[in-house]
Amino acid sequence: MNGKQYINDIEELVGISLKPQERIQLLRRILDMLFKDLTKKYEIVMTTLQPRMACYCQQENIDKQTTQLLHELRIFCNKVVHNEIINPTENNEKYCVKILSEFISQSCNVEISEKIKAFYIKENSFNPLLIRTTKKYEEVSEIHGFIKNINKTIKQDRFGKDFIDILVENDDFGTISIRLTKTDKDDIITELANIAWEYAEIVITDIIFDKENGYYYSTTKTLVILEPSFIIDVKQIAECNEFIGAGRWNIDPGSYQRKKFEETKTNESITKGYLIGSILDEIASNTQFNFNDKADDFFKTSVISTLSLRKEKENEVTERIKIEVQPQETNIRNSIQKFNNHKVSIEPTFLSVKYGIQGRIDALYEKNSNTNDKTVIELKSGNYRYSNPQHQAQTALYDLLLKSTYPSRFGNSFILYSQKPNDSLTLVNADEATVTRIQRKAMLIRNKIVSDEFKIAKGEMNPINEAIGSLELKPIERMYFDGYCQFICNELKTAKEKHISTLLSNGGDNSSSKYLTNLTIIDISDDFQIKLNINPDGELLFDLPDFKENDYIMLFPVDADGTTNPLKHQILKSIIKEIDDEQITVSLINKQLNKDYLKQYKRWTICQDFRESTIKYLYQQVYSLVTASEEKKQLILTLEKKPTFSEVNYINNPRLSKLQNQIVKQAVSSDNYYIIQGPPGTGKTRYILTGIVDYLNKTEKVVVIAHTNQAVTEICSIMHELNIDFIRLGGRSDNPFSINKISEELTLTKLLDKIEKTNVIVSTQHTLFSNLELINTIKYKTIIVDEASQLLEPQLIGIITKFDRFILIGDEKQLPAITLQEDTFEKINDELKSISLLKYNESLFYRLLLNAKLKKWDCYSFLKEQGRMHIDIAEFPNKQYYQNQLQIISEDQKNEGKIFSSDSHNYIERCLALKRVIFIPSDKDKISFKNDSEQKLIHEFLKVILQICKTKNIDIVSKSRSNNELSIGVITPFRKQITNIKRIIPHNLKDIILVDSIEKFQGSERDIIFYSTAINNKKQIDKLQSLVNIDNSEVDRKLNVALTRAKKHLIITGTKFILEKDEHYKQLIKHIELNGGLIQINF
Repeated sequence: MNGKQYINDIEELVGISLKPQERIQLLRRILDMLFKDLTKKYEIVMTTLQPRMACYCQQENIDKQTTQLLHELRIFCNKVVHNEIINPTENNEKYCVKILSEFISQSCNVEISEKIKAFYIKENSFNPLLIRTTKKYEEVSEIHGFIKNINKTIKQDRFGKDFIDILVENDDFGTISIRLTKTDKDDIITELANIAWEYAEIVITDIIFDKENGYYYSTTKTLVILEPSFIIDVKQIAECNEFIGAGRWNIDPGSYQRKKFEETKTNESITKGYLIGSILDEIASNTQFNFNDKADDFFKTSVISTLSLRKEKENEVTERIKIEVQPQETNIRNSIQKFNNHKVSIEPTFLSVKYGIQGRIDALYEKNSNTNDKTVIELKSGNYRYSNPQHQAQTALYDLLLKSTYPSRFGNSFILYSQKPNDSLTLVNADEATVTRIQRKAMLIRNKIVSDEFKIAKGEMNPINEAIGSLELKPIERMYFDGYCQFICNELKTAKEKHISTLLSNGGDNSSSKYLTNLTIIDISDDFQIKLNINPDGELLFDLPDFKENDYIMLFPVDADGTTNPLKHQILKSIIKEIDDEQITVSLINKQLNKDYLKQYKRWTICQDFRESTIKYLYQQVYSLVTASEEKKQLILTLEKKPTFSEVNYINNPRLSKLQNQIVKQAVSSDNYYIIQGPPGTGKTRYILTGIVDYLNKTEKVVVIAHTNQAVTEICSIMHELNIDFIRLGGRSDNPFSINKISEELTLTKLLDKIEKTNVIVSTQHTLFSNLELINTIKYKTIIVDEASQLLEPQLIGIITKFDRFILIGDEKQLPAITLQEDTFEKINDELKSISLLKYNESLFYRLLLNAKLKKWDCYSFLKEQGRMHIDIAEFPNKQYYQNQLQIISEDQKNEGKIFSSDSHNYIERCLALKRVIFIPSDKDKISFKNDSEQKLIHEFLKVILQICKTKNIDIVSKSRSNNELSIGVITPFRKQITNIKRIIPHNLKDIILVDSIEKFQGSERDIIFYSTAINNKKQIDKLQSLVNIDNSEVDRKLNVALTRAKKHLIITGTKFILEKDEHYKQLIKHIELNGGLIQINF
């Protein structure tokens, strides 16, 4: 571990002007990263800083005083990050720096720099960071800490009751002993012995201290929560109560694992339930509606499910559902009319990191005279004639969520059985003891789920194998299945941990890029499009966090005291529709919110959301492959079956070149699959993809998918230009090609007819997966995947089994698929390597392409004609990454520039006229991920370019289409530098000149590209890179993308002596210098 780098990080931190609170927040980040590094060598599952620190200190025999100081530092920093300590002093921050620096020096054997010492050395004395708790043992009824030891042996007390003993390390009291005892024969609290592990985080509630024996003991109300930061949905826990017949139920936590692999299918019961739910929403919000109109709108909104249902049953099924559901409207109205004078929240979402659960309640009624009186209504459209443990558990857990969010809450919880005539409401929380027993069982189910997830993350597959039963798999198929299940589990676990860390940070620490706070509401539309002012104090805000259009976010209020605590409010799930430097418009997913709730708070916060479904569905994909036909498995796993081809009657497309027509013909003549590698600017989408669609859609049904909404929009735009008829799944409701927009204009019958008759469907990959019923209902023969190299293998592997043929288009030498895991495990054995599976975080595109090359199969092509870059710009990436295979297709790509004059008196203009590629060395900056000298260089160049364009009547546009237009973009990898450069963009051009990361520029181009590397030390070079070994040559995929976005001019700036420590940048700078493009400019 590089202790010197941690010292450098602290040195940088003390060298900049920050408030004590800000410095301590950033110091907490360093502390966390340090102990993650220090404890990597231990084969122990630890999810938070507290157990990591304790484990390290114990394993390495760190002295007691140092250990105590470290824990005080951790607790103090946490309190600052979570706003429990609002105004730390300069003495505090200096003491924090001293403690951490001295520990790093001691543990890593490195010297503390003089700059760090100077920061704290002048202090004569340091005040204690914490005031020790004055609580007495007997006053404590709840413990939060980590398991120091758990006795796996279940013993019996003198009353014959089973118990286990557990030692928990707690910040206030150190190590404490707790005895968990079964309250009756049905109690399963001692099951914790079989599922918990040392160093696991734990919460134990409602305990009593036994002064005589010196330990705490559990009560009938005690709840045990394992790893409470690992959030499980209430409904998923409740569904682990499974009906086994004859009115009997069984607790089966394995149900959670089993449902991961099950493909959701629509049936009449599910459709009725959703329709009844929409009826409750309308009635509860006092909306006047006609039942038949509402039902028809519902079927149109759920048109894919409706299509599937009508195909499986008959066309009259929707009318039959309406007839059966309509009487339940009356039952619902009669049941909830008693709450007409209450405030209502429809489908409010709550999350608790105390109980480790989240959930969405159907309706929550609040009494006007007492806001603590809150009534839960949970709608159920199924059988009401017997007691249902699923329904009871779900509602009991909602009580816990409300208790966590609103500690003073009281009120009833009802299940509303809409089929039940007369009184449809069933009270479920009348008896507290019964509710507590249900909650205890539910928590143990949750704990078993958590334990199983952590086992799978370590590679123990028993929880999955026991849940889904034996699969008849060959050894290599089993390795493939197990390996990807472990990979997906770790991806989901990492996402959950990061999401909760962000949510709890209140925008402090390292997650400020995921937070935007102190927003004020400008306007609320009828469909809950909420426009917010980003900076209510009127000052232009450039330092925008990492938010973009179509991001899923959570919206919650800022409290009157200025603090933000999302766990004390309902969470409003939303989607960003528009965002700029001054305003943001979000669309609430729940359109039934009471507007009064939004009006009662002055300021609001948004935080990036995490949708579990975006990762969890990958399990179904992998399962779909290993349970597919033998032929499909052989083909996709490249075991024995080789792709085949058939003769086709292909007529050359006049839009395409000779080579492009050849490649399109090869692709459409494939029977199974085809791979097209398209380097930058080779027309992968505009010519090849649309050429394939143009040919196929005349005789068969085709699905086209891409990874992002931006890519799908571009595909739709080109297809529209070519008069190709298609429907887009998802997308904005104002998009004329979107199924959402089309459904507004057609009757249900005509809408269903249009879907069936349209041969081309365009979608993002995730939206298609959410609408699998479409391809299960209508036979689509071919799926074409654009930018397939940006999709992980499990993101595609299940979908493609549903088609006769798949065509993958991409470039493995450009940006790869993104994973959240910092260290993806690389335990790939030789059997998996034999099918070219080298890493789990790679794309199916890359594996199949590599396999085809190794086996000399003819199922792939290389696009070598590039029409984007000037030959001088293309020269380096062509030589470095494409073995000089790229060819220009136009003389314009050789010509001298017409915009800039080599006779100009302006030095910058002469440089631009003489050289297409320029490198300008910059000065090293004091602040990480930001460089002011690079900003100034870009500013000076930009001023010259804009003045010349003004003189020559050249318009600055986002996408140039003629010689009288010019497009400009600025690439820089770091948010701080993006913010820094945005400051110098003229206000009227801020929506036209894109300043963003390399990732955001993938797939796009500009006439002029500035590339600001903005690194100030060697360690930061890692942030610029995406290295991979391809064809026995190392490729930097990020650098390749950055260099290949420019059509006419590429201007690069960076700290030369640091960049040259990396071989790729060293070769680049050398190449530019040899061609006379290295220039010195000082301001």
